[in-house]
Amino acid sequence: MLRTLAIENYRSLRSLVLPLGSLTVVRGANGTGKSSLYRALRLLAESARNGAVAALAREGGMTSTLWAGPETISRAMREELVGSGVRSRALEDAIALFNCFEINNDVEAALHQFEAKRRPIIEEYQQAAKESLVWFENMKDYMHLDPLALAYELMTRSKRINLESLKRRDPDFFAAYEARQKNVKVRR
Repeated sequence: MLRTLAIENYRSLRSLVLPLGSLTVVRGANGTGKSSLYRALRLLAESARNGAVAALAREGGMTSTLWAGPETISRAMREELVGSGVRSRALEDAIALFNCFEINNDVEAALHQFEAKRRPIIEEYQQAAKESLVWFENMKDYMHLDPLALAYELMTRSKRINLESLKRRDPDFFAAYEARQKNVKVRR
């Protein structure tokens, strides 16, 4: 069993020494290197099974694995992440990972099960974050709207909330927005 993992100059990781237990849970904000840590572990496992050359080739070649400096995140993306429930998803991931290890004694099998279970959920959140980022980057295009219409556009920016789900979540806002829409249509 691995007891310590040391990584230097790999993707977003400049230098990392990580003591490992029988189960080590890694959590942190976006852009802190969790994915690079996971990929480094996969590369290590793949190298042991199929050789380093084949593993590096599948990784995209040597240049794709080298440290490229710190990742930069736009201000709009940082603001979106603050309120997006990143902590609750990290906790959900930790629980799912724990459950996978409860079922599987084999680390590789547990990690494969975890990835199969959580990847679709995370990809959905990432798509919503991208939609939201684009909205904030083009926010000037919405500034002509009245406050109610702007609020509606803001709440539905990621496409995860639509008019029907908004009606269930906030009936008062929905009623005000619907009345405003009818009033706008009458004036046209």
